[in-house]
Amino acid sequence: MPLYMDYHKFETVTIEDVKNAHLADEKVQDRYGVTYRQFWVNEKEGAVFCLMEGPTREACEAVHREAHGLMACAIVEVDPHYYSQLMGTDFKLDKGHVLRPDGSQDLGYRNILVANIQGNTDISRPDEYKNLRVPGEAKRLIVSAVLKYKGRFAAPMRDDNIVAVFDASIDAVRCAMEIQRELLTRLSDDDDAWNITFRIGLSAGQPLTETSDFFEEAVRLAHRICNIAGENQVLLSSLIHELCQSEGGTEPREKFLLRILRPDEEGTITRLYNTIEAQLQDEAMTAGRLASDLNMTMEELDTTVKSLTGRSAEDFLRTVRREKRLPA
Repeated sequence: MPLYMDYHKFETVTIEDVKNAHLADEKVQDRYGVTYRQFWVNEKEGAVFCLMEGPTREACEAVHREAHGLMACAIVEVDPHYYSQLMGTDFKLDKGHVLRPDGSQDLGYRNILVANIQGNTDISRPDEYKNLRVPGEAKRLIVSAVLKYKGRFAAPMRDDNIVAVFDASIDAVRCAMEIQRELLTRLSDDDDAWNITFRIGLSAGQPLTETSDFFEEAVRLAHRICNIAGENQVLLSSLIHELCQSEGGTEPREKFLLRILRPDEEGTITRLYNTIEAQLQDEAMTAGRLASDLNMTMEELDTTVKSLTGRSAEDFLRTVRREKRLPA
């Protein structure tokens, strides 16, 4: 039977409120062939997420309507395998309320780490590409670190990056810093087998919003952050940094290759990517046209892109085209 998740937004909400609503759902759900499994509550944000099985989206909504009338802002069908990758399977339930294994609240946030590794080469002839070393050892190092910090792997989205998911922000950040430290140590050994560059991006988010699919915004942002990160840099979203601090995380000492984005910078990144991607198939798309579409002068665009990525606007546009496997 299909799996669905919905999202409710309240001005104020308590866990007891949602437990009572869940019990009311259970009393009527059999009439609609629906099973409400569990829910997550973030009292501070007024957010509630419900997980259910049912024959249709309409049947799931009908249960809420009859049981208590508290209708969701959004409801989406979720692939069970992808759900397990993102949300995990290690949890406790208290009358439907999802708790972490240690009994603490699970607010629904998940933390996405995207790592990109590229082998470097001075090969110039096509027949020599067979000699290019695949950075397999680097990938194995990343896999080991992800498992050490209780991460799970998710299918890549649109590219060949390694994508990992963490329940705790502090675990995601510690994992990223360990990966960076270990890779930099290998690079300093001057071993040709480790002739690579890497970038790591981290973001966080909750399962749904009113306008996006299951973890769509958080995963997309993590990929974009990874793509704009500097060489051998770890780049964090503002939310994952905020969550890490709330979990007791401390500022890392090796900050020279770690950067934390401000919310306004994330907004600019979103505007840049959305504008480019909307016209990506148009080969006439230029940096000058991008500036015009963003109501910027070319100088303003270059300054903005340079501050975020270290690249010129033209180079950034070419990079996005390569990421999408389009002619640059």
